Amino acid sequence: KGLQGAHEAGIVHCDFKPANVLVGDDGRARVLDFGLAQRHQDDRRDLGPEHSHNSWTGGTPSYMAPELHMGAAPDVRSDQFAFCVALYEGLFGVRPFQAPDHAQLRAVICAGQPAPPPAEDRTPTWLRRVVLRGLSPAPGDRWPSMQALLAELGRDRVRARRRWLIGGVAVGLVGLVG
Repeated sequence: KGLQGAHEAGIVHCDFKPANVLVGDDGRARVLDFGLAQRHQDDRRDLGPEHSHNSWTGGTPSYMAPELHMGAAPDVRSDQFAFCVALYEGLFGVRPFQAPDHAQLRAVICAGQPAPPPAEDRTPTWLRRVVLRGLSPAPGDRWPSMQALLAELGRDRVRARRRWLIGGVAVGLVGLVG
């Protein structure tokens, strides 16, 4: 929600990673280190030429979106990619993209083929799909916003499954009565 709030305020973090998140005594996570943060691309035209970007070189390579490795300006979708790298790492205990050096890491990330989760993994399929969508190499294929991603992560699947079951039973009863 911290990234979502930053995005709603017109700010792109540009270096989201687990080391930049602190969990307080109250259990709430807080996003830190906005040292590389920038205004949304749409907001830059009002800031003057010193804020225009032809290439991006900052951030932590393992968490950088493919477009940043290619020199594009960061935006909310590149923050979402970094969030999903961190989420993948938290779920599976490994980073989705690994390589022995920066050039190979860039190639692996730009190819958009994350390492498969460990064989013994029991992460629900729906959760894996949500995270993999956020790791898409094409920014337009990711979630439309952090809000959409967080809503999907927070959706109550048990209640939704129960509604489908009740609906199916109701349709079956109507068919049986008919």
